[in-house]
Amino acid sequence: MARVRIDGNTMAAAKNAAKKKETVEYRDTDAPGLAIRVKSGTAFFWCLTETFKKQIGPVAYFTPEDLPTIRALIPKIKHAKREGLDPSYLIAEVVGGEKDVERAEHKAGVKAGEWTWEVMRDKFLEHLKETGASKSYSNNISALGTDPKGALYDDFRPLHGMPVKSITPNDLAAVTRNIILRGRAKENARKDTLYPQARLTHAAIQAVFSWATHPDNQHESGLTLNIARLIRAPKRPKLEAKDLRPEDIIQAPLVTPKQIFQFGIRFCYDDPITKDCSRAALLLQILTGQRIATVLRSFKGQFIRTPDRPWAYVWALGPDKMGGFRALPLPEVASSVVHEQLKRTRDDNRYLFPQLKKGKGRDNRDGHLSDSTISDVTDRGRAAKGPLPKTFRGSHDFRRAFTTHLAEWKNFDFDAKESVELVTHRNEGAESVSQAVYNMNPLLREKFKVLKAYQDLLFKSFNPKFDGDYADYELEDIHEYEAMIGAHLGDQYFEDIRAAMEANHDPDADTDPDD
Repeated sequence: MARVRIDGNTMAAAKNAAKKKETVEYRDTDAPGLAIRVKSGTAFFWCLTETFKKQIGPVAYFTPEDLPTIRALIPKIKHAKREGLDPSYLIAEVVGGEKDVERAEHKAGVKAGEWTWEVMRDKFLEHLKETGASKSYSNNISALGTDPKGALYDDFRPLHGMPVKSITPNDLAAVTRNIILRGRAKENARKDTLYPQARLTHAAIQAVFSWATHPDNQHESGLTLNIARLIRAPKRPKLEAKDLRPEDIIQAPLVTPKQIFQFGIRFCYDDPITKDCSRAALLLQILTGQRIATVLRSFKGQFIRTPDRPWAYVWALGPDKMGGFRALPLPEVASSVVHEQLKRTRDDNRYLFPQLKKGKGRDNRDGHLSDSTISDVTDRGRAAKGPLPKTFRGSHDFRRAFTTHLAEWKNFDFDAKESVELVTHRNEGAESVSQAVYNMNPLLREKFKVLKAYQDLLFKSFNPKFDGDYADYELEDIHEYEAMIGAHLGDQYFEDIRAAMEANHDPDADTDPDD
């Protein structure tokens, strides 16, 4: 055994020794563990240590220019052995001609069955879909650049095809940096252009790695360290005065109550393309000031029929992440919308607005009405000669209109401006739903005034002489409601309702909330 610095001359000497059937061994002084062994007429590169030996490949397969690559390979082989992994895939890539050991390691990981970035990302998104986090799913599928035709797709190129165990913090930081640089290259860009997108993508990447490094997923992902925690969220730069000055000094006007009425009550019912469930969802959003996502994702069991009350239905929203909820007493029109929609629901679907078509790769329709279906209706309402103005940006403008038009609360019969927030934002807390719904909670009276005032505002905006007669929206008997959703919730549900109402009976329950 000779200890030398292996070079071109050493490789040539080894080949000659092989021809002569000699037995020789050269140990490299620059890369401990690297050796050339000549035996039985063959000359091979080896990785030799005190605990193991691993053949790399014939000396004849390499040139002296390949020696830096072979030396860089030795620590990789040692590391793989220490981790109990098979370095054969990595060696095969180098022997096959891959000069870059890092790239060889990436290719080897893929062939060995390790997760790539795309595999980990898609499994995470599948997890969101399976757990019913539809809103998180839709947000993350966009922020993670899954669409090959989307602008974010190229921003994720540093991660494309990489085994997840080979991804570094610098690779992750490069993604958000690409987004920011793309924003700066835009015409008329400000300093903070695309910074919101960069922050959303940063949060999405954090979520992927948090899920992959969870103890339940570590065995499959192979990740034990969440390197995404090392990456800080992009910090929005300070803007100069010229950046802060709006291009449009006068903001576009918001949709008016009359336009809302023409769209929700007239257009949606006259438009032959709009389906009954779509117009019902939009009208429920318009009348309650909630997000369209909240409407579409509501369950049938959240709408509770309350006889002998000034309101026909109470919509129990929640609980939220903090265990809080919001109970909305629905006036005549909104109650009628819910009542009619309950007739259109399916026993095999828990949503008030059930899914119309089977989703891709799914053989059932257990989801809710899609957001795109609603967007199609508002797009038609905004088209030429439609009731919505060109400045209308989407169904969220109905929520903005609700709070804006009720802002001058002194013109209405509720206590204060904060009453609107009871309807749109503020939750009652972690109190039981039955206490709020069946005990004539004082907050219900106040919220009913707000919702009733907005309903009247819309109808009177279209017809100033409207006298508040909502006879067309009167509901059938309570027993019809029980028949509609009894198959879904069971008879015990209604027995519990009656028991709760009797236990929490309020002597003022039969009085009007305005008294």
